Amino acid sequence: MGVADVVEQLRRAHARLTEALQATTEADAAIVAGATLFDSATVGSGQPVVEQAARHADAARDDVQAAHVLLDQVRELIDGYCRAIAGHGIDEAGVSAAAVSGLPASQAEPTPPPVPAGTTIDPEARYPGWIAELRRNGTPIDPERVLRMTRLRNGRIVWLRSRADTENSMPGFDTDRTDEFERTGVDADRVVDLVFRALDVGEPVSESGDAPPSEGDAVGDAALGMVANGDGVGASHRLVLEVDFERTRRRVAVTVAADGRISDARPLRARLGPSSTM
Repeated sequence: MGVADVVEQLRRAHARLTEALQATTEADAAIVAGATLFDSATVGSGQPVVEQAARHADAARDDVQAAHVLLDQVRELIDGYCRAIAGHGIDEAGVSAAAVSGLPASQAEPTPPPVPAGTTIDPEARYPGWIAELRRNGTPIDPERVLRMTRLRNGRIVWLRSRADTENSMPGFDTDRTDEFERTGVDADRVVDLVFRALDVGEPVSESGDAPPSEGDAVGDAALGMVANGDGVGASHRLVLEVDFERTRRRVAVTVAADGRISDARPLRARLGPSSTM
């Protein structure tokens, strides 16, 4: 088998892994959506199966996210092997992996799922595309301090970084803010999970005095409850979101700096309703 034949087989293997990578992204989103609906439907229930289902959903997400990382690493190894034997990468040989697999080009590089709490995987290995995108846009970012990242529904990338004073704070937030969440019933080690659940699937709302979400601006800042905290370039923005979390309806305000860094988050009183236990 000649080099050209080997490269063609590598392209096909890379394409199949791209399909699998896309499937893990879709599976992660489906697990989040299903778990959120289940949480909403079982608010107030004391049945043990409710808590068990939540644990299983979290474990399933961890497995899917781990699979995503490993699949992406295999793709990188295949690309490196192709460079070693042919002098070019998989997508530099004239036919992309997406074309070989029949995937639309928009699906060739799926967005990665959020980093689970307590992960030890290098964020730059987990989020190479997002970090590269930020750097291309001139946004300074230190991957070694990234705790978790996500892409908002308006397309903006945001991330939480570790604090310099780690002895007196939980990851990403200072002790006083973490204490606020604990007083509302959210364990300190679940605060980051709550904040990112709200960012990923929360319902945008507005507080008194805040600009209401825009009707018809499905991808704009207003559609996410994003309200400017200041005027002009460099102003931070606050997103006010409601989400069902651990069988309780919660409202969270998340402040995002101009560069996309999450600079603050705090619990707010959720609106009363059939899904709220507060």
